[in-house]
Amino acid sequence: MFDLIVSEGVLSEVEDVLTRPRLAKWITHDDAVAFFRSIRTTADVVVVPFAIPETLRDSDDDYLVALARKNGADYIVSGHKDLLEWEEQNPPVVTPAAFDKLLNAE
Repeated sequence: MFDLIVSEGVLSEVEDVLTRPRLAKWITHDDAVAFFRSIRTTADVVVVPFAIPETLRDSDDDYLVALARKNGADYIVSGHKDLLEWEEQNPPVVTPAAFDKLLNAE
């Protein structure tokens, strides 16, 4: 079992990306909207009103680390190269496939 923690900014980005016309050959608009809505209803949506220290190569992603740390996350689940190659790994960053393996190992 796990708790999904996400910020409003991440939700907006997911919605924007999944509804792009170039992705229509992989996911229908209706499926994208349904997926987005399921995330919104199952996740703990949190606000990021705190100072965000510079942590990563790409400072645009620093808020993800700050969000994870502020909320006591055990893992950051991402396929983003900058996060996966981050040397500090606190909390650890795992790919979605690796996280699935962790969940199924329990």
